[in-house]
Amino acid sequence: MTTLTTQIKLIIAAVLLAAVALGAYLFGVRTTQPVVERIEPAASQSQADGSLVLGVKPAASAPADAVPKQAIPKGATVERVISATIKPRSVLKIPTAGAESAPAATECPPVRVDLSMIREGDQRRIIASSPDGDVVAGLDVPLEAGTIPISHPWSAGLSYGTDRTPGVYVERDLGRIRVGAEAIRQEVGTVQGRVRLGWNW
Repeated sequence: MTTLTTQIKLIIAAVLLAAVALGAYLFGVRTTQPVVERIEPAASQSQADGSLVLGVKPAASAPADAVPKQAIPKGATVERVISATIKPRSVLKIPTAGAESAPAATECPPVRVDLSMIREGDQRRIIASSPDGDVVAGLDVPLEAGTIPISHPWSAGLSYGTDRTPGVYVERDLGRIRVGAEAIRQEVGTVQGRVRLGWNW
């Protein structure tokens, strides 16, 4: 009778453990689904350093601007078509001493445009700047909504040993380092504490 009772208890414990594991798995799958990027019109924003957060125009409302101006490699997917218009700074050529000609503007050198794609919450934006001039206009046309990964640095759960000792643990990822703590009940009224330290790869 005692053996049968023990077996029933083990079956119940296994069922409960399986239910907890399944619930944790389903919860993890649901909470780790990537967030779909929010694409909506936005106005340009000038910044104090002369850079410009480009305005956004969804591809559906900007079909003419959604065409790439470059050759696209075979098999590649275009996510965004980005353009920036640069107004070069005036550069005057000063005549040498004794020359009668008036100052003339020199030929403008090529203008370099620096673009940075940034992520703000569930939205990506483009910041444009140039060391050769002022960014006066630009357009960001998202062609395909991307996904933004969700970080889950914390972990907690139950443990069970071959000697039938239950325990609980909690862990935290700090970059590539994982730290944690675990409490194991060895005997009635006796709890053993453990500290965990690991490496993520």
